[in-house]
Amino acid sequence: MYVIAHPDDEAMFFAPSIIQLNNFNKIYVLCLSNGNFAGLGKTREKELEKSCEVFDIEPPVTLDVPKL
Repeated sequence: MYVIAHPDDEAMFFAPSIIQLNNFNKIYVLCLSNGNFAGLGKTREKELEKSCEVFDIEPPVTLDVPKL
């Protein structure tokens, strides 16, 4: 399982690992934010889903804690 802070981390930092490990393991992604800093959260969530699709891994689980 990969735990990432926000969408695009899977591609920017872990792509080589995901590609290699996906040959022998089932990969999951847990994203701790939808990346809504600039109001693009829903768009970035969809980009993360597409990225996981390209990597041929399960759809990601995205958590987003609202500002308190």
